[in-house]
Amino acid sequence: MKKIIRVLNLVFILILGSSIHKVNAEVINNNEASMDLKQYYEYNDKSRLENKIANVSETELLMEGRVYNDTNTLDSNTLSYSEIKKLIKDRVYKSLVNIESTIDISDLCTNIYYDDAQDIFSAYFDAIYENPNIFYAPNKVGMSYAYDRNTKKLIKCNLNVSYQYSNSEILEMTNAFNNKVNYILEEYLSNTNDKLALEYIINDYLLDNTTYDYDNYLKDTIPDISHTAYGALINGVAVCDGYAKAVKVLANILGIESGIVTSSEMNHAWNYIN
Repeated sequence: MKKIIRVLNLVFILILGSSIHKVNAEVINNNEASMDLKQYYEYNDKSRLENKIANVSETELLMEGRVYNDTNTLDSNTLSYSEIKKLIKDRVYKSLVNIESTIDISDLCTNIYYDDAQDIFSAYFDAIYENPNIFYAPNKVGMSYAYDRNTKKLIKCNLNVSYQYSNSEILEMTNAFNNKVNYILEEYLSNTNDKLALEYIINDYLLDNTTYDYDNYLKDTIPDISHTAYGALINGVAVCDGYAKAVKVLANILGIESGIVTSSEMNHAWNYIN
């Protein structure tokens, strides 16, 4: 009888162990989410209040031997949260430069909880605002992901980008944009090295050559292109962040440190200059 009980106990333990393993491995698939520009502004406001934003320079990562490239594997569990976000942002930038519609960041997301998806979305918009030359990137991005029900952490994560223009149109627009930037540099910004003077020249150029897209603002129909440096420099029509991105493009080429600050409360974006 004791032998029978022992056998039954062993069978129960094996069954229990098997069921626990199944729970630990349970994956929740087919999840979708998205973020648009307004939500990004709101995220930035919240992040500033919570003091969550931290920048990790590429130099610091190089010193630690942690810079990711597509030929290496990466254990995201060994990186800090800010380092992971930096690597996601770099991946996004490279993918947008190559006009990729799907950005697989699964290898960078395994230490991120699924309900922290906004942090991943913000890396997409950070890449756009820090690199306004990728003006063709849309102001809304989707994400498909899977996560472990037990740990609540992501297992798979793709950003899905729906471009408004074809590849050939983007290349044509990029050439026109680069030519316009070079023209402005040669015609307006080549006669002085004084940084303050250059800042005033950039400001005056935009005042003289770009119009605020007020009609679309009033009708709440502002097109994505008016939020870009392309809208400001090529179309001559933009809203606040379009102006700010144009300033950043020109200032950074001239060696002037410039960034963009956003506010959802004011529905506004502007430059800071160092």
